[in-house]
Amino acid sequence: MSDIDLSGITQTITQAGATNEFWVPIGLEDFHTSDFDRPGYWCVAFNEGEAHTAMYLGEKIESIPADLLSFSEYGVNYDPMIENSGDKEFKSIIKGDRLILCSHPDSDPSEDCDIFIKIK
Repeated sequence: MSDIDLSGITQTITQAGATNEFWVPIGLEDFHTSDFDRPGYWCVAFNEGEAHTAMYLGEKIESIPADLLSFSEYGVNYDPMIENSGDKEFKSIIKGDRLILCSHPDSDPSEDCDIFIKIK
């Protein structure tokens, strides 16, 4: 069983739509318009309200490796002081065509989060 359930993403976004929404100029960040180059599930990491990286997960939920759907992959349950490692639950939020996973318990979910989308 995976920590992150992508089955709640019932709507899709086009490649052009994802590129327009999450595009970051080359040289400033880690990804650019060549990302979102294939259909399937993607994760976009946001730091301080800006898209930072994009990672292709797979075309179908069943084909995504379990480790890519684990909380630890995205910093969830991250505890730098190693006081409560792995025992904090982070809520995921379904918003339209995406699943938003808060990265840290005290963060603003719109600024520090991982956004899962499905490209058609």
